[in-house]
Amino acid sequence: MGMPPITSPLRRLADLGQRVWLIDPSREFLDAGQLEQLIRHDGVRGLTSTPTSFAHAVFRDESYVAELLRLPPNCAHPRDLLLKLAVRDAQRACDMLRSCWDGGDGRSGWVSIDVDPHMADNARSIVRAARRLVSSIRRPNLFVGIPATDSGVMAVSDCVALGMSVNVSAVCSASRHRQVARAYLHGLTRLIRTGGNPRRIASVVSFPVSRIDDEVDARLARLSRSEDLGRAGVATAKLAYQTFERVFASADWERLEAHGAHPQWCVWLSDAQPSAAHERRHMQSLVGPHTIAAIPHGSIQALRRPAPLDPHPVANPAGAGAVIRRLHSVGVDMDEVAAVLERKIVLDEQTALCKVEQHVEQRLRGDRVSSPPPSRPIQDAPRRPKVERASSPPPSRPIQDAPRRPKVDRHVIASSNGVPVAWARAGQ
Repeated sequence: MGMPPITSPLRRLADLGQRVWLIDPSREFLDAGQLEQLIRHDGVRGLTSTPTSFAHAVFRDESYVAELLRLPPNCAHPRDLLLKLAVRDAQRACDMLRSCWDGGDGRSGWVSIDVDPHMADNARSIVRAARRLVSSIRRPNLFVGIPATDSGVMAVSDCVALGMSVNVSAVCSASRHRQVARAYLHGLTRLIRTGGNPRRIASVVSFPVSRIDDEVDARLARLSRSEDLGRAGVATAKLAYQTFERVFASADWERLEAHGAHPQWCVWLSDAQPSAAHERRHMQSLVGPHTIAAIPHGSIQALRRPAPLDPHPVANPAGAGAVIRRLHSVGVDMDEVAAVLERKIVLDEQTALCKVEQHVEQRLRGDRVSSPPPSRPIQDAPRRPKVERASSPPPSRPIQDAPRRPKVDRHVIASSNGVPVAWARAGQ
């Protein structure tokens, strides 16, 4: 049975060649059927999730910890349990969007999930982690999110050559975009040489438009400059779109396209929860073919109201270069902004994962200690009279039952300084 007709004003974006993705869906959101409603009513055609959004979902939604508490306490390390939860959510989302993917053109029905950001500076680890995610989730409409660090760019070529679809995240400058586009083309060339089918994979590049604005606006505020507030993100995106048009009209690309390769679309990401007016301005300024508007769920309602949309404004870069030049003239170097923001985003993701792993480990330890049902009959628990241990309180379980986790797990935690791996880790 075909998809019901789209009735939301957001359908106009599809008419103009742009897809709509949802940012940061939670398990509660999936359980309530809200995603299916957005697919039917608003034409949502993809999802993107980050380690930070997954961490927030675990903190908010008790069902995650409740599911972990139902497992035997020594069945796996907490980091592997968190990965299982993330994989399960991704599988459900992929299944919900599968009909869009089956009937799409290679740009619909995708779900993106990131590798562990602690691997951002190790290309080999990124590739191993990406392969683990692909083998665990086992869905054709999966994008593996790879950070746009120097090592991440190297990993893009390797992952594409291995037949994986990738979302290159946190691209903050046109120069970095050029590197990513070249890596994608190089990966496709390698894939075709080894007999791979480029029709089965795709790639996108995500630009954190709102975070670019936030970073530049903070610098302008310190300089007491207000004329270009809120303009840097859109200007950067428009210049990046020029790169897209040049690269994917080149002779190198035409040779790959003849084999069925898909161009690498641009994702305009509003992940900083901007105001509805701010979000609407981004949307109106960055509509165009081969682009994706990634929108927080909280902004969907405001964007349902009809608004004027000019055809393909992103392809008209008038004024974008002038904005960048004015920023440079007052002391805001956009290359330096991009480098700082790229690192800041990676560190933010790492911190979020650290916190959620600590939270889960504390909850598992605390809730299991306080829960009454032991695994053995109660009469077996007190092996010695209490009087023999007056100076040292007895454990709540028999001595032989105390080490619920193998010593190697505690060694791993110590050796890795408690680094979380809620997202895929290499070599596991």
